[in-house]
Amino acid sequence: MYKKQPHRANRKWIRSNPNQVSHQYHVEHTLDEVVIPLDCHRCSVRKTIGRDRLCLLSSNRSHLYDSVEEASTPTAFHQHLESLPQDARWAISRSRCADGGTSVARAFQAGTLQAVGDGTLKGGFGTSAFVLETPGEESNRIQGVNIVPGPLAEGDSHRCELASLYAMLLVSQAVCKTHNITQGKAAIACDNKQAISMFNEWYVPDPQDANFNLTSAIWKLLQDSPTQWCNIHIKGHQDDHLHYDKLN
Repeated sequence: MYKKQPHRANRKWIRSNPNQVSHQYHVEHTLDEVVIPLDCHRCSVRKTIGRDRLCLLSSNRSHLYDSVEEASTPTAFHQHLESLPQDARWAISRSRCADGGTSVARAFQAGTLQAVGDGTLKGGFGTSAFVLETPGEESNRIQGVNIVPGPLAEGDSHRCELASLYAMLLVSQAVCKTHNITQGKAAIACDNKQAISMFNEWYVPDPQDANFNLTSAIWKLLQDSPTQWCNIHIKGHQDDHLHYDKLN
């Protein structure tokens, strides 16, 4: 078991009793650099004795994403994403879609699409994640993660929330162009009131805003979008105490 620690050496825990199927692990003390394998997946743990003992609670591999470049059968949808300018590709380069956006396109036209994004900032490092799906067709959802470009001021999680909205609009644009959608409806949600207010008709980006480069890009995508967006604010941190295997 491994722990990635920003600005500090990674840590590694090993099973307390290698000869038994045990969920107890203790920290491995070593002078060698700890290298985290690429095939690791996330897990939920509980500290037991001090800081050197962990109990494994659950694990899940749902955070692993294929790059759009690695799609086994490139579709027009993937090709559109690949054709985006380099300064926009950071937002969708770690995303996946099983059916080339067909299910999402149908949902746009039926008005049943749900788009949800979230962002987080810790130790000066920002990330965001997003998902677009229609109820009953979760296997054909579009989902992705990204690393938020700076500048990131301490406590500026707002920029990370904006990054998820930007990614969802880029993906939506690709779906609409690929499937020739000229009108549609969708619900879009996040847990940041300031960010989601961008979808109100009265909103205009403020050039004095520290995140003007993102807000203006989002606003431009909204002006060009054939979709009527219904913005929803969701209370954050409702899943703080759920294990990874319980998260959707």
